[in-house]
Amino acid sequence: SEHRRMLLLDVAFVFDVREYNRSNKANADTTTDGDSDKNVQNEKKKWRKLSWEERYVQLKNYVDTYGDSNVPLKYDSLGGWVQYQRRSKSRLSNVQRDKLEQLNFCWDVKDHQWKVKYEELRKFIQQHNHSHVPRTGDSKSLHAWCGTQRQLYRRKYNRNHEQTDTKRVMSATLTDEREALLTKINFEFEKYHDYWWRQRIQQLKEYKRQRGHLNHLGTKDGALGAWANTQRTEYRFFMKATADQHHYTHLTEERIEELEALGFVWSMREVRWDENYDAVLRCFANKEEESRTRKNGNRLPPSLAVWLRDQKVLYRAMGRGESNSLSAERAAKLRALLKDTA
Repeated sequence: SEHRRMLLLDVAFVFDVREYNRSNKANADTTTDGDSDKNVQNEKKKWRKLSWEERYVQLKNYVDTYGDSNVPLKYDSLGGWVQYQRRSKSRLSNVQRDKLEQLNFCWDVKDHQWKVKYEELRKFIQQHNHSHVPRTGDSKSLHAWCGTQRQLYRRKYNRNHEQTDTKRVMSATLTDEREALLTKINFEFEKYHDYWWRQRIQQLKEYKRQRGHLNHLGTKDGALGAWANTQRTEYRFFMKATADQHHYTHLTEERIEELEALGFVWSMREVRWDENYDAVLRCFANKEEESRTRKNGNRLPPSLAVWLRDQKVLYRAMGRGESNSLSAERAAKLRALLKDTA
């Protein structure tokens, strides 16, 4: 690090021996003894190490100016010195430790940052009466921090949390002390998704009230559509779960029943298939249209004609014993359709 490099320079450590020897040889040929001594003195002066007391005075001035002792590492050389004090706490004298603590010296930066976020959360809960911090504006950082605490909580108690060896495995843990502090301010570890679930269910009901169904709810419907797609993905995970294969999902049997009671569609492909099938039936229901279709074979709207052609291919393949995406129920519908239009 830059701090260690400075410490080595203080003791005139030579990083490149070859370059050092070449420099000395060149200096011996081109400079006088007086000039050489002057250069050495200037170099020592440039990297002169301040005493502990001098650094302490600098830190005290920083605290008086900024209100805390959390000097950034890039803040002159004082930042490196402060970091070194944290790492060398056990080697400091009692007097030095006491003097630093008089400045409310932060020995553990991560712990300090946790306490700062905790205080932000405490004020948020006090103001809003819940811990569901929105992911907008100035609350983004606090929202992410709350998400981390919930993730650590699930990992601590292994609440359906899949343990993997990915590069993003978190090294932090939720201590009993921190868990108690969060519980004290009524932080909701498990109910975060419950809150948003109720919000989305209400939005689903309003969507259905306006349109009469949920058949086309998807990406084009903004946040609600994105949430609907997420439920479809989690539903696939839920259905694939076995005793030996666990997929972490917030979807439960109760939630599945609640969505199905509203007419929620788990597969948009199934909806499109049914809509295309009904559209073909309506076209064939018109005797005149049916006659033209039988005669020319291509009087359906182009998109329906292509769809019907593809279904015929799948149906015939199934008849030859080949497996495909056509279910038995759909095959029966196609059989009746093709029989009526033969």
